Amino acid sequence: MIIFLESVCRDKVWGGTKIREKYRFRGATEKTGEVTLLSGLPGVETIIKNGEFKGKNINELFREHKYLFGELEGDTFPLVCKIINAQQDLSLQVHPNDKHAYKHHNCAGKEECWYVLEAKENSKIVVGHNAQTKEELKERILKREWEELVTKIDFKSKDFIYIPAGAIHSVPKDTMLLELAQASDITYRIHDYEREHPERPLHTKQALTVAKVPYEYKKLSYDDPFQLVDNDYFNARILNIDKPTIKEQTDNFTFGFVLNGEGTINDEAIKEGDVFLIPAINSFIYYNGNMQLLLASK
Repeated sequence: MIIFLESVCRDKVWGGTKIREKYRFRGATEKTGEVTLLSGLPGVETIIKNGEFKGKNINELFREHKYLFGELEGDTFPLVCKIINAQQDLSLQVHPNDKHAYKHHNCAGKEECWYVLEAKENSKIVVGHNAQTKEELKERILKREWEELVTKIDFKSKDFIYIPAGAIHSVPKDTMLLELAQASDITYRIHDYEREHPERPLHTKQALTVAKVPYEYKKLSYDDPFQLVDNDYFNARILNIDKPTIKEQTDNFTFGFVLNGEGTINDEAIKEGDVFLIPAINSFIYYNGNMQLLLASK
């Protein structure tokens, strides 16, 4: 059983046309900033496109057919995956951890990670700050000393960046990335480049509470060069296919996004931009074609 998912496009003040030009997702506009590929979050639940569960959203499937998801529990699907299309700088922001989020929002916190799809040459991305104490962090924020505050690292297409809860971060303009995150949409904005949008308030007090201080970005590293992350929140990896390949299904589910190329999965045709879910009941997964996939599980 292979479940295909309908992506959900959302316009953003910082969005643009690149997603529409590259992937041709249904509903993409000139201001599309996010395409939700997998989500059980209210309002952006992804819908099943095929088979006996066609028309159900992922949470309905998760609640009503637990046997498809191994040993996972709960009522909300635990992962969110989306494409971010930043044609302007995204806000400087931070996300809370589970403890803070459950206490104040009755939901999970947000650990996230990014696989870079497109980036300008010589780009730098914000992943941390230089403050050594909460007092210094507060002072620099109140004085709006953004360049002195943030830590930037070089990045390029195909890089992988892990953003733990509590890490201050921002995505620069002209960047497209694939985001994998916990099932949470709690964001505390610190600076929004004077956009002053009524639906985009700042949350300085909350951000100061949850921000890690001090914080130093650490790049993840594994013996397997195709392993992106493997921790309590997610397992994500790159799979390159250029010949018939069989993989044993050992996870509670496998989520997949076709980064490029085309081929088949269990004899179902897939191509660049396709989104699919492989339930736990599949003992083996059969791939063929010439393509690159990003696979994720929990």
